[in-house]
Amino acid sequence: MIKEAAMALTAFVLLAVSMLSPGDDQGKESAEYRRDMAALQGTWKVVNREGTEGKLDKKFLEMVGFRWKFDGTRFYSLGNFQGFNEVGSSNDVSSFSIDADAKPKTMDIRWMRGKMFTVEKCIYELNGDRLRICQNPHGEPGDPESKRRPKSFEPERGTHDTLYEFERVVQRALTVQENGDAKKDLDRMQGSWRVVSSQVADEKASMMKSRRGKSR
Repeated sequence: MIKEAAMALTAFVLLAVSMLSPGDDQGKESAEYRRDMAALQGTWKVVNREGTEGKLDKKFLEMVGFRWKFDGTRFYSLGNFQGFNEVGSSNDVSSFSIDADAKPKTMDIRWMRGKMFTVEKCIYELNGDRLRICQNPHGEPGDPESKRRPKSFEPERGTHDTLYEFERVVQRALTVQENGDAKKDLDRMQGSWRVVSSQVADEKASMMKSRRGKSR
């Protein structure tokens, strides 16, 4: 029985890996594919998000630090609040693939959330340090909407299509002084902290006061 369970687990893992791998028909051999894959790498900050219901407030986007990261063929959605797929999270496994030769160019984002596998169909436009992605967020198996890909960068009325506009996040090298200060702060932050109060008001960033917990 243990042997049968191990074989079933191995089959599931192999199936998951194959589904999360980029497809063979994504134009990966073309020069355009190689150029776009190289240009996508890194972290991108969301500067605009809109659907048929309207735009998300830019102050809110700034507050949560909403950003996407492309690392090889892996994909991460990042943010300053609980539930996002921060690097190292064990909750979500995600990857992406592109067809840079399609018109418009296409992207598939593959998610493995627990036992659920979804594919979100997108189109993208890359221009230097600016990126636009229009996404159909319906990727669940059996959902009739899951096979539809957006046709333009203007969310289609009657759908849940979502347009994201990004700016590349350029990492600045820290000075010697900044590195020293960061190390001091990191050393001082070690240990357990107990939340004693928290506050959220309007669209301002959350303010939290903490007190170092006492070891017993």
